[in-house]
Amino acid sequence: MNFPLESFPAVIRDYAVQFAKASGAKPEFFCCGSLAVASSIGSGCQIRIKSGYREYLNLYIVIAGAPGVAKSQPLKKALLPLEDIMAQEWDDYEQSYREWDNRFKRAKNDEQDVLLENKPIPPVIPITTRATMEGLIDTLRHNKDAGFAPHTIYYKDELNAFFASMDAYREGRGGDNEAFLEFFNGHNAKITNKHEKRFISKTILTILGTIQTNVMRNAMQDKGNGLIERFIFAMNLDEPQMSDIFSEVPESTILDYDIYVRKIYQEFNKTLLAVPCELRDHVQEMNKHFFDLGRKHDTGAFKKWEQNFFKIIGCLTILWNKNGIDEDIITKAKELTKYFADQWINGYKVTNASREEVLEAELKRIIKKQKCVKHADLRKMYQFCSKNATSQQFNEAIENLMEEGLIERRRIDAKTKKVLVYFWQEG
Repeated sequence: MNFPLESFPAVIRDYAVQFAKASGAKPEFFCCGSLAVASSIGSGCQIRIKSGYREYLNLYIVIAGAPGVAKSQPLKKALLPLEDIMAQEWDDYEQSYREWDNRFKRAKNDEQDVLLENKPIPPVIPITTRATMEGLIDTLRHNKDAGFAPHTIYYKDELNAFFASMDAYREGRGGDNEAFLEFFNGHNAKITNKHEKRFISKTILTILGTIQTNVMRNAMQDKGNGLIERFIFAMNLDEPQMSDIFSEVPESTILDYDIYVRKIYQEFNKTLLAVPCELRDHVQEMNKHFFDLGRKHDTGAFKKWEQNFFKIIGCLTILWNKNGIDEDIITKAKELTKYFADQWINGYKVTNASREEVLEAELKRIIKKQKCVKHADLRKMYQFCSKNATSQQFNEAIENLMEEGLIERRRIDAKTKKVLVYFWQEG
């Protein structure tokens, strides 16, 4: 399924296409970054689906591809206006705080009481790279204390460490996975350790980052926790393409995008997006699509994907700078959500189809390097590289390599027992 570029405003489409020509990146990578920008601008917004059910606009977005396919730069370019706004607001805050602090030091006691009531408030932190749960909760609490919604974008160039480090600092008992599920739903979050307890209500987190396809399988294989099913994927499974180093995005295109983001940032202040049209038929259509897709590929990953559909509706409403949700936005959101579901399936296929191939390649590499290796040592060396391989997969890979004539299996007599050894036979 091709990426529905028309789902995005012209100013975003133009930048995405121009940057793709200059860098070799796929246009959808930049568009994914703009969705994260929209989620930040609409951080306090909710879509009222029905009585008692409202959905926040945060998304979990990952860009997947081999090294060299230009995954990171499109995201950085998309986030740049937001980072510039943050830098300017902090510069203004530091200047106003210095002026306030000078007045406070010279003021008398009764004047200090008045000044304390007008103490400058630190601005919001829309983007953070703080990876620990403690750091994220501190950032969210700061944004809430600053008078904004407890929302931020957690942006990380490589997310493989993010998936691998769940509960790493609390011996697997910290509940990081559950906390990120709560963040996705806009629920309360808490963390408890031996030093303190931290709690913040109605937390909202957007995750944005990249991951290499050769490490994506570890995250995709750990699907039982429900977290990876919340992510939307944009992938590039092709080989890296050469880019024209002399090609660049026109300055006018960059400026137009910067002005557009700043305009939305300043104007959009709604807390609840109106839904004047009927959503029921659209939701039923999407749920049927998710059900058929999951049944076709034998996965239950899409059971909660109506949430992503609602969130994408809200983000597109912000990017198009509309006062409310209309049929046109919903149509665009349906096409975009279907694309992301299709990409998720592609990642699922790559993970499951290539698992045996990767296993065989790794075993081949080890035996070829060692020339001969004991069965137990081979198993240990492979487990170091892939902890998810089962004994059956391991044995099947060995049998395939033997059928290809690449290795030979022998039993060598020893004084105490026979030792099973594999010899490299190629050439």
